[in-house]
Amino acid sequence: MAFTLGHNTPLADLMVISPRKQHFIIDVKGQWAKSPWILKRKRKRTELYYVLALVPPTETNRFFILSQKIANKLVQRSRRKRPGQQWDGFPFRSVGEYENKWKLLPR
Repeated sequence: MAFTLGHNTPLADLMVISPRKQHFIIDVKGQWAKSPWILKRKRKRTELYYVLALVPPTETNRFFILSQKIANKLVQRSRRKRPGQQWDGFPFRSVGEYENKWKLLPR
């Protein structure tokens, strides 16, 4: 695994090689409150994954693992429900089924 230079690297935060030698990248998004997840649009990449981290000050940390395909579907669903929305993302509650789904990452 290698770290990128954070905000200076627009695509992802981590470059990873799985135990089976599959290369992929992870974009980490963190927040301390149950607010909407904001994601910038990126061109489609099969090797891009998101780790959404909820790090509240007085509760246990929570992690949600999504492929870019899943994240894009959530963004599209949110846009359909809120046509005037000025940002790309989706409500916090929409990722519940992806909590601790580390198995979604390449092996």
